[in-house]
Amino acid sequence: MRLIEWGPRPFLVSIAVFLGAACAGPVPDTPAQKAANRAVGFQIAASDCPRQSGGFNDRREMQSLAAKNRNDAIDLGATKANFDLAERAVRERLAASMVIGGREYGCNELLNSLAIAST
Repeated sequence: MRLIEWGPRPFLVSIAVFLGAACAGPVPDTPAQKAANRAVGFQIAASDCPRQSGGFNDRREMQSLAAKNRNDAIDLGATKANFDLAERAVRERLAASMVIGGREYGCNELLNSLAIAST
């Protein structure tokens, strides 16, 4: 009797199912939520991705951008719920990227998305 060789396909399908189940749904697309997402993203990038975020001055700049975006979000009406939702969404995306390509890939994806969102 010959065993069936599945190859990498079941692994990829299981990752897709896991990522689909882990997603909490779309994040509201309001200016306050966008600013909260950027604030949390910069804070997580500065703390969790030290190698990809550059040196000491770059990390300080990211923390400064996080504080600026946090203040902007509050000025736009963001609440603690907005920041909680942003943290969950950013951490889920970072974790999903790390599952797919490792820590360096996940951190690079986070930094790229922050660069795009900040322009």
